[in-house]
Amino acid sequence: MARQKVLEAAACIAGEEGISGLTLERVANRAGISKGGLLYHFGTKEEVLAGLVDSLIEEFEAEIRARIETGSSYPEAYVEAAFDHASRERNLFSGLLAAIATDRGMASRLRDRYDDWLKQLEASGLTPARARVVSLAADGLYFTEMIAVAPKSPAERNALKSEILALIR
Repeated sequence: MARQKVLEAAACIAGEEGISGLTLERVANRAGISKGGLLYHFGTKEEVLAGLVDSLIEEFEAEIRARIETGSSYPEAYVEAAFDHASRERNLFSGLLAAIATDRGMASRLRDRYDDWLKQLEASGLTPARARVVSLAADGLYFTEMIAVAPKSPAERNALKSEILALIR
């Protein structure tokens, strides 16, 4: 519980103030725990940022698994999870950007998982090119919404999701 509070606090700070505002003291205060309590879970700022990357990946993969359990194919679950995750994880995404900007090694964590996700799209029966188009379309929407570059209305989002899902079927 305290670990999750720390990650939520760090994501909020990174989202509101950028990486320069992210200090262990500020994260501890925002999380409502002592600095010693924070240090029990994360010894450094870099460990907090790595935790943000891992948390984002874990949440996304949990959403995919939950959809598969209810009968969606992997590609459908991937697209649905990308669309749903994008609509509610802006602060966590800000933390992810901060982590990657701070330590390029953290980008490799995400890159490794992304490669696995792409392989799973291909293993589901999509051609490699179609798997790449589906992932780029879903992820493109995800990233543009996270950085608020091209906001979409609910109707536009639904139309885009329908088009991407049509590529799968």
